[in-house]
Amino acid sequence: YRKAIKAGAPVVGVFDSAGAKLGEGISALSGIGAVIAQAAAAKNAVPQVAVIAGACGGGMAAVASLADFVIADSSRGELYVLPESGKSDRQGVKRASLYAEGTEGLAAKTRELLAYLPENSSEGTVYTVAPEDINVPAEGVEDLVSGDVKELIPVIADSRDFYEISADFAKEMVCGFAAVNGKVVGVVANQPVVNGGALTAKAAKKAAGFVDFLGRFGIPVLTLVNSVGFGGENCGCYAGNLADLASAYTSCRSAKVTVVTGAAYGSAFTLMGSKNLGADMVFALDSAVISVMAPETAVEFVWDDRLKSSADPAQARQELRSEWEATAASPLSAARQGDADDVIAFSELKQRIAAALEVF
Repeated sequence: YRKAIKAGAPVVGVFDSAGAKLGEGISALSGIGAVIAQAAAAKNAVPQVAVIAGACGGGMAAVASLADFVIADSSRGELYVLPESGKSDRQGVKRASLYAEGTEGLAAKTRELLAYLPENSSEGTVYTVAPEDINVPAEGVEDLVSGDVKELIPVIADSRDFYEISADFAKEMVCGFAAVNGKVVGVVANQPVVNGGALTAKAAKKAAGFVDFLGRFGIPVLTLVNSVGFGGENCGCYAGNLADLASAYTSCRSAKVTVVTGAAYGSAFTLMGSKNLGADMVFALDSAVISVMAPETAVEFVWDDRLKSSADPAQARQELRSEWEATAASPLSAARQGDADDVIAFSELKQRIAAALEVF
């Protein structure tokens, strides 16, 4: 670890251990403590990848958990603290960044991931050769913005390649790597086809951890916003997760470009890489709806008197919703207030993102 930090080289740890050798007593505890200290010291210096090839227990589980990414063997990998804590604590690795099968699969996944990562925090993001002309208008964006965001991201990415991270955790949030005009960026996106892209506690935790990593290693952050707002949890931990997400964006020293591609209701607009949290450039597609709450709810609150005085409340509700979306929830309104830098057409999406990333 000390030499890796000095050389500015990533660390890959392969874990297949049940923990400390009990016969060595306190010496074993001291040794693990020294490794934990070095892993913590490397946190802001070099990327760390933990490969869980088998059991990873005791103090070594703490070492592996300090890594930026965990790649687990889907059949043999186990991550636990106490070996006798029960079966429920030893059912594989539930929140790995990536999964693979066997030694060759783990090695291949590790190589794939490392290709997107800089060698150290001083180097900045990885650059590749852009395979196509960035000035060619993007096609099909209008048909994709309201659907699966995993189909939209490839339209923005070079060669349509998107490398997703933690796909099985908090599916209402999508995180991963892509190259845009030859520059590797981290993508953070709401997933509208899962719970409306709600900003749940788990989604906030997932995004916060990823943005934190991107900021520590100078990788630009591309945020795609399409969320109905909060996810309904009502606990202190949820508020803490939201605060961590806000903090991650605020402290992130990388370039940050945000695009509102669909709905941006309530604090989801604020917390998902807004200007107030430090975004360098914020765009909104001209079909975006940016509202303090869902338009149908806003109409009930703000224009209740107009609804009650209407002869046909159902028709009035629909008309008032359209009026709200065209005025108070219009992306033009956000642009006038300085919360969006520009309202852009569907065909300009990749071009404008690439241009903004070059500026910052």
